Amino acid sequence: MKSEMDSIHQNQTWELVELPVGRKPLPCKWVFGYKYVADSEKPIYKARLVAKGFKQEHGVDYDEIFSPVLKMTTVQLLLGVKASEDLELEQLDVKTAFLHGDLD
Repeated sequence: MKSEMDSIHQNQTWELVELPVGRKPLPCKWVFGYKYVADSEKPIYKARLVAKGFKQEHGVDYDEIFSPVLKMTTVQLLLGVKASEDLELEQLDVKTAFLHGDLD
């Protein structure tokens, strides 16, 4: 949880402002998980703080928060190009990739 909060502060994900009269903040919740690494018996624990975006109201705050998500068709396209061109495939994991998406 500390790592997640440090990342949120370091990337300046949000700024603290006064809540306008008549508005309610979007609720958040912690999501916990773990994964095993190949050469270790100990799992790596993860914690993510997520906003409940489904609580947004269309016409009020619906267009102000956005989290880009990769579509499966994009993954299939890239794998298809890789296979047809006989290219090498590398893996990359960006821990806070959602923070780097621009909202137009």
